[in-house]
Amino acid sequence: MPEQYAAFFKCFSTSSRNRMLQLLAQQGELSVEELARRIGLKETTVSRHLQLLGQQGIVRVRPVHPARYYSLNEDLVARKFAQFLQFLGTASDDARLNLGRRPAAKPDGLPVKSRAQG
Repeated sequence: MPEQYAAFFKCFSTSSRNRMLQLLAQQGELSVEELARRIGLKETTVSRHLQLLGQQGIVRVRPVHPARYYSLNEDLVARKFAQFLQFLGTASDDARLNLGRRPAAKPDGLPVKSRAQG
């Protein structure tokens, strides 16, 4: 069990991969070429990073000949983080249930407090 977490979290161990994931989270879907241009890396380097992220399910790929478009698999990432916290025994039931859900926002952009939060 710990080995699966090690492989998953290793994917977040480089600033280049984290920047790619940030761009995918912000933009929704980008090609290898676009990611490479925005980050300033070679396409082959970006492809290798994306392959590693894809093996863990962190990114999804959508092939559109001749390009491949990548997007962040937010649901899987949230689920894995919740499972890891559960594995550690540190997450409350409420935290596990709410992890991965975006809080509702008021018109001013601030989160809406749930009844449980008071």
